[in-house]
Amino acid sequence: MTAGQLGGAAHLSSGATTAALDRLEGAGLVRRVRDDADRRRVMVEVTPEVERRIGAVFAPFLEDGQVLAARYSADEWAVILRFLRDDRALLQKHTALIHRLVEDREHVAAREAGSAG
Repeated sequence: MTAGQLGGAAHLSSGATTAALDRLEGAGLVRRVRDDADRRRVMVEVTPEVERRIGAVFAPFLEDGQVLAARYSADEWAVILRFLRDDRALLQKHTALIHRLVEDREHVAAREAGSAG
């Protein structure tokens, strides 16, 4: 993903994103790569070092997950996936509602602060 997308997903300012990427790059965990299609765009990719570290931590989890997943039939997986999709849509709907409520409260607070001054 791009540095901007990464910063947006992490809710970081562009300066904070740059600082975080500088530290991660210095530690050998990520590298910045210019996009071939748009040389102004910088892509961030993980290094093999991240994959090595993650593999050591998550390999047992992945192995156990594969054993667990094998317990379910194709029909059961269809139900599970339908539930997860429906649940995700529900979470997105209510997350958007919460964001609107917060924005409304911030607007009200700003108006009240402006009228008090």
